Amino acid sequence: MNAPPRRLVICIGAVLAGLILGGGGLGQAQPAKKGRPAPTLADYDVSHLKLGGDFTLTNQDGKPTPLKAYRGRVVVLFFGYTYCPDICPVTMVKMDRVRKALERQAAKFQPILVSIDPQRDTPARLKAYLANFDRGTVALTGKPAEVKRATDLYRVRYEREESQSPTEYLMAHTAYLYMVDGTGKLRYVFPPDVDDGLLAAAARLLLRY
Repeated sequence: MNAPPRRLVICIGAVLAGLILGGGGLGQAQPAKKGRPAPTLADYDVSHLKLGGDFTLTNQDGKPTPLKAYRGRVVVLFFGYTYCPDICPVTMVKMDRVRKALERQAAKFQPILVSIDPQRDTPARLKAYLANFDRGTVALTGKPAEVKRATDLYRVRYEREESQSPTEYLMAHTAYLYMVDGTGKLRYVFPPDVDDGLLAAAARLLLRY
């Protein structure tokens, strides 16, 4: 796949910096290197931060869908769009793998793709996109103001890349994975390349409560 656009990397860095400035501890989380222990769940714990919250958008079937409709499940929110050439489909496949790893607990694990490109991502477009992956993922879209409210709650950054075409363009966006527990509280924020096993371990831990 193509390398992520430069602005995508900038956006990821911006949200990370925002979390650190807000008193978070994500700055210590690093991929495992020789002589350095692998990251643990504590490295990604943001439960002490004032992040997250409920919102309502429209799902791939055209139905208004509040986030609180998934109370009792562990939700992983990720923000992207269906025309994304790289990190979004990779994340979709990751969600499929984690759901399979959870086995009997998979029904209580709910990945949700929130589109940051409502101009093109209609419910019908989202439904066709989801058909390419495991059917367990939900996709949400809405009016631009509705999408912005949702992204603001999670400090997600996104912007349209310059393009001469009004319909063919890329979106730079934050690529983090936001894990919400069964009460609706944001508990962890993971980088997009987080190990599948660690993501599954976090879900299992939250499903105990």
